[in-house]
Amino acid sequence: MLKIVRQTEVLLERRVEANERADALHSLEVTESTWGEWEQAMLEWKPLQVR
Repeated sequence: MLKIVRQTEVLLERRVEANERADALHSLEVTESTWGEWEQAMLEWKPLQVR
């Protein structure tokens, strides 16, 4: 019985870690896409400043 409980604990820990990793990856993707949009906006805005 104790062995089953320990196995369940290990599985739950792995699941939590996988979820945390997925969340971190998702926030990284969001940051990258937002950064790309910001960079594009800066490129479009910069020539107006030079004139």
